[in-house]
Formats: sequence, structure tokens, C-alpha cells
Amino acid sequence: MKNNVLILIVLSLILLVSETTTLAQENGSIPIGMSAAFSGPAKQLGLNMREGVEAYFNKINNQGGVNGKKLELISIDDSYEPKYAASNVYNLINKNGVTAFIGNVGTPTAKAATPITLENEILYYAPFSGSSLLRPYDKREFLIKTKSSREYHANKYIINFRASYAQETEKIIENLIKSGIKPYEIAIFTQDDSYGYDGYRGAVEALENRGYINSKEIPYGTYKRNSLNIENGLLEILHSRRTIRAVVIVGSYKPVAKFIKFASKLIPHAVFINVSFVGCLPLAELLDNTTDDVFVTQVVPHFNSDLQLVKEYKQDLKKYFPDAEPNFVSLEGYISAYLFVEGLKKSNGDYSSDGIIKGIEKIDFENLKLGFDLSLDELDHQISDNVWLTKINKDTCEEVSWSEFRNYIEEMNSQQYYQE
Repeated sequence: MKNNVLILIVLSLILLVSETTTLAQENGSIPIGMSAAFSGPAKQLGLNMREGVEAYFNKINNQGGVNGKKLELISIDDSYEPKYAASNVYNLINKNGVTAFIGNVGTPTAKAATPITLENEILYYAPFSGSSLLRPYDKREFLIKTKSSREYHANKYIINFRASYAQETEKIIENLIKSGIKPYEIAIFTQDDSYGYDGYRGAVEALENRGYINSKEIPYGTYKRNSLNIENGLLEILHSRRTIRAVVIVGSYKPVAKFIKFASKLIPHAVFINVSFVGCLPLAELLDNTTDDVFVTQVVPHFNSDLQLVKEYKQDLKKYFPDAEPNFVSLEGYISAYLFVEGLKKSNGDYSSDGIIKGIEKIDFENLKLGFDLSLDELDHQISDNVWLTKINKDTCEEVSWSEFRNYIEEMNSQQYYQE
């Protein structure tokens, strides 16, 4: 009897979701959800991501929408807290009838949200995270053999735009080593959660792949998410008593800014290199015209590049958000929204998650002329593998090539060698 009641409840929920989504689409809109930090110490990331998505959606809506249907972005604040993200995603699916999510921010929030989206077979598209949690296609051979597996199901309903944290940290370690910095001269500082640990593992694996077998001895410090309590993490690094020339950082801009201000005094002549999630411009602003060597990897081209889509992004951002300044996060949101709409156009009018996924998989990326390599297939749901680099100079972030970075580090180390 209890089982029958449970079955009826589940069937009722399924029908409710289906009816809500159908009603929204019949009313002439395509409802798309977003749960991100619009308050708290990481709010600038969520606000910028939303501005980028909305700038492109507004453009499309003013042109008549997609086949006459307007794009409706329904965004809710989760303050970068997993429990709120889970609640938001559940309500956006079951109360608002969203057909997909776009631009959700963070790894710990994704860890709480994706079980709900996967259970409901709702597309989780272009999250602002490079976590391995969102990339089951790293197990490609396994997926090919087991198309009925949980991993294959997750792979289908998660599509990433950006490169992974593993790819960012691999690029960082590769170029630090090539510049002459030794593995034992590298420290790691991260947020104490799934995001931070993902970046930590990426950096460790990159060192291990280069023959460094003492990975457990790498100076490593952490701080608690949504806090500025970086002191203990810094002490953990200092207790190693090693000469540290580079610190790989996986965090968000407010605690990272405090860490760099403290660490630069206690670890002189070190270079600080962050993964993209930190938010380069908010970090630059908080560092207040720093003269320290602070770098940030990027997963989109510079917002001052000459690429046509980047020029359109700046025009649309100014049009729809006149007070907003161009930045890497809103550019990522804009590019993600652009590709999402391209997928909608190829979905043959099927604006369910399944239809959108098929549409995105049909995109001819080579003819989009974005100016950098993009690709996607059924078993590889990450659109871009590109990692760029920027250096903080006063209150802005300047693009530098990886070769320029290596030359800079080599020269810095040479000068330090003679001083010693």
C-alpha cells in the first residue's frame, strides 16, 4: 500500500513539472533558470555572470526571440551556499518549470544542485565552475562501454563551456616548471571545500605527472568558504620552512586578496597565480594598486580583444547595462548564452532539455568564427579547452602570453639569485 502511494506521489510530481514547462512554452516564453551568488563575498561573480547572459538574451528578445518565443531568465540568489542552491534549483524546476539552467556559479553549489537536475533530467549548462564533478566525460572509455550508467546519464545532462580546473592548474604547473621554478618551491592555497580540493588535486597531479613524488610534502593551506579567515592557512604554508617562489591559489576574490596582502610580506619574491574563478577585476580592485606579482588564468579571451563576438558583447553590455564595465565573467556569460541560443535554433522547436542538448550537439563550431578552438560531441560535453593568462597591473588585468610569463619568471629568479 505504501509503495502504491509513493508511486502516485512521484507520478504527480512528474506530471506537475511537465505541465508547468508546457504551460510556460505555450505562453510564448522559454523559461531558463539560474542559481548564483547575488549577495555575500562572492556576489560579484554571480552578478557579472547574470549580466552577460541577460545582455545576450535581451538582444535576442528584441529581435523577436527564438522562433517567436522570448527567453525568460529566472535567477535566484544562493549566496554561494549549497543548501540555498539546492532549494533554488528544486523550486525553479517544480514551481517555475524551467527547461534548463545556465550560468550557475560554483562547485560546492553544483555538488548540491546537480543531483536534483539529473533526477529531473534538466540540462545544467555552462556553470561557472571547472570542477571534475561536472565532467564525467573524463572517463570517456568507460562511458562508451556503459551507456546505461549513472555517469553516462550525468554526462548527457551537463554541458560545460569553460576549461576545467585540472586544465588550468596543469597549464600553471607546466609553465612554472618550464620557467625554472622547482616543484619543491611551489605552495598551494585553496578554499576548504570541493572547489578548492579539485584545484589542489589538479595541481598535485600536474606535479606528479612530471615526476615529483613528494606531493604530500607540498606546502598547503586552506580557508573556510565565505569567510576571510586566511591566517591559519597562511601559517600552514609558512610552517614548511621552504623557500617558496610561487603560490597556486584556488579561491574567491575577497579572501584571496587578504591572503596575498599578508603573504607578500611573509613570502618575499613569490609569484601568486590564481585560477579563473577568483574574478580578476574584483581581485585587482581589492589589491589596490599592488606591486606584487599576481596572475590569473582565464577561460575566455580578453574582453579587449578584437574578436567580433567580443566587440558585440561590449556593445550589448553597454546597451543593456550602461553602468557595468566589461569583465571576464560577464563575457563568459555572454558567450555561453550565445552558444545556448545557437543550440535552441538547431533544436527543431523542441525546447525541452533533451531537445536543447541535441541542438547544442549539432552546432558547427568551426563556422562560428569565434577565433578560438571549440568542439563538442556526445561523450565530450565541454565546449572549450582554452586557458589564457592575465597579470594584475594596478586596478586592471592585462593579457600576457604564457611565453611572456615564463620569461618574466626566469628574469625574476635570475635577479633574486644574484641578490642572494
